[in-house]
Amino acid sequence: MNYSIISLLALILNIIINRGAYKTVRIRAGKLEAELRASVRYSHFLLLANSYFTVDVLWGILYEYRDIDALFPFLYIDCILYFLFMFLTML
Repeated sequence: MNYSIISLLALILNIIINRGAYKTVRIRAGKLEAELRASVRYSHFLLLANSYFTVDVLWGILYEYRDIDALFPFLYIDCILYFLFMFLTML
């Protein structure tokens, strides 16, 4: 559980610092101006970073209960999502 606190604090800090950038979230950038396209891409990056932090918090919580065999598939899926979001954040 202590592991999750660091990611939770990073998630809260990311939301507080970048609260203005979340207003430009759009699914498709289309034919937008270069400045607006950059802000849309940045907001997509922020969403991926927040997803990474969320999955990391969930992993920390699930890892505390790793002795329960029924939770192992969820821990495995969460681990896959962890590395997927890490890759997408770096991409």
